[in-house]
Amino acid sequence: MSVIALGANVDGNWGAPDQTLKVCLKRLACQGFNDIKVSPLYRTRAVGSVRQPDYLNCVIQANCAATPRQVIDMFKKNEYCAGRRARGRNAARPLDIDLLDFGGRVVNWPVGHPRPKLVLPHPLIAARAFVLAPLADLMPGWIHPVYQLTAHQLLIQRGGLREVMLRREISRIDLNVNSCHG
Repeated sequence: MSVIALGANVDGNWGAPDQTLKVCLKRLACQGFNDIKVSPLYRTRAVGSVRQPDYLNCVIQANCAATPRQVIDMFKKNEYCAGRRARGRNAARPLDIDLLDFGGRVVNWPVGHPRPKLVLPHPLIAARAFVLAPLADLMPGWIHPVYQLTAHQLLIQRGGLREVMLRREISRIDLNVNSCHG
C-alpha cells in the first residue's frame, strides 16, 4: 500500500489547482494505482516566506505493483506534465506529489546530507500539518514507521491545525481505468 500526498497552488497545464488534483488522480488510476481512497481536500498557506497562493492538499491511499523508485519517477513525470518546472525550494507549483509511505518500509533513514532520492517514510511528514491532517482523516490507524505514532498524534505534537484554513471533500472522480487514454 502506498500513501501519497498531492498539492497544487497555481494554474498549470491541467487547469486550476482543484482540476489539476482531479486530473492527477485519474492519471494515477490509469498508471496502475488501484483501490484509490482520497482524503478531504485542505486549503493551507504556502510554506516559506515568499507570498504565493494557498495550496490545495490531500492524501491518497492506493495499491500499486511498481517499486518505490518507479513510483517516484512516475510522480516526477506527472508533475512535469502538469507544468511543474524547477524553480527552487518552496516555490509555487501546479502539482506536487510526494510518496509518504510504501507499505511501512524504512529506507535511507535517518536522512543524511545530501538527501538520497528515495527516503521512506517521507522525512518531513511529522513537520507538515498539511500532510498530517488529511492523513489522519483518511487513515486514522496509520502508524509512522519510524516514530511509531499516528498522524493525529504527530499533528498534536506539532501544534495542531494552525495552517489549515478550509476543508472540503474532493468532488466525485471517475477512477475507472477502462476509460484511460494514453
